[in-house]
Amino acid sequence: MDKVVKKGGDISLYFISTAFWPNLGGAEKRFVAYFKEFVDRGIEVTVLSGTPKASKSHFTEGDQFAGHKFEKVESGIRFVYFKLPGKGAEAREKRLFQGIREYLRAEDDINIVQLLGVHTRHAIRFVREIKNNGAKVIYTYALSQKPVLMLDRSRIFRKYLKYARVKKIVNLCDLVILQSNELREELKLKDGRHIEIIPNGVDLSRFRTPDQEEKNRVRDELNLDKQALIILTVGTISPRKRTDMIIDAWVQAARTNNNLRLIIIGRELEKKTKSYQTYVEAIHKNVAASGRNSDITLIGYRDNIADYYAAADIFVFTPVKEGMPNALLEAMASGLPCVVTGFTGLSKDFGEESSHYILAEGTSKGVSEKIIQLVEDIELRKYISFNASTLMNKTMAMNGIIDRYCDLYRRLAKAE
Repeated sequence: MDKVVKKGGDISLYFISTAFWPNLGGAEKRFVAYFKEFVDRGIEVTVLSGTPKASKSHFTEGDQFAGHKFEKVESGIRFVYFKLPGKGAEAREKRLFQGIREYLRAEDDINIVQLLGVHTRHAIRFVREIKNNGAKVIYTYALSQKPVLMLDRSRIFRKYLKYARVKKIVNLCDLVILQSNELREELKLKDGRHIEIIPNGVDLSRFRTPDQEEKNRVRDELNLDKQALIILTVGTISPRKRTDMIIDAWVQAARTNNNLRLIIIGRELEKKTKSYQTYVEAIHKNVAASGRNSDITLIGYRDNIADYYAAADIFVFTPVKEGMPNALLEAMASGLPCVVTGFTGLSKDFGEESSHYILAEGTSKGVSEKIIQLVEDIELRKYISFNASTLMNKTMAMNGIIDRYCDLYRRLAKAE
């Protein structure tokens, strides 16, 4: 096992999230990439998380647990996983924070505790306790938690209760990190000393505009038709991402051009409720009934996502709500002209519509029309591509974002 890297070790960061294993969400993936750079900049990083829900049936405990937790170290980052109940957010967070309290009693120099995605009363109690012990606490508000009626109709009361708890936790913390001003307006936080807006960073060494030679090479490697016009979307197969609308839009656009192909990269949700299963079944039926099912590819999750961005011609993104989505940032950095529907969380950081991306009406017909517009206007595709990649290179370079986080941690740790 590797050793935790200590390079001067003036700051210790304890990062708490329930969703760090086995599959990472978008925010967790982003922070894992950041952590490696934090370590190189002298920040000691410990991730405190737990076992996944029982619905993630592919997880196998094996012999990893000695009692109620196990630890591992990767790239100088210490990961501590606590054994949690298989069901129930309340029960899971209760056990998580019990384990964290026990763990932190043995730790020295707890400078910064950062929370991501926790929202129960147990988190509220923990924040009060850890602040009384002298630690500075940050809450990362990475995704809009405000209920959306079209998604949350059947559980609207529970969603509003969760939203209220999140706001209470945020107001207890020393600082909240937001990805955009839109999220700030949602939380109605007015005290500037309590807020830091840090957009997501993009690894520009991975996500960049390919030349034609590289595009052809990647298509060869992925066994994709070099003559096809490839429409790409990336995201979990879900109502929140409106995967069904993307397929319907592509089917309509494909009636005007036999050369169009659609690639959908993303997992199905782990929790298979009856309504969700019906949603997925409807998607597969629509693909089969399209008459172009051989031109629609659902390929699940891929580690080599940058290759698919390089191979594609147009990117489509149609969620109901987001924080600052990695997929859209990466697509723009890769020089893909993007068709985007207005969503909760769409911020000015993505530039201006018709210049840095194409804004579509939030219907399959509206999205289809914009796909067709880009397919038929190669000069517009080049214009949007250039502007989008230029903006990402100017404003979203990962190194600059990481520097901002490290400076923030040091300032907060030194504050009285």
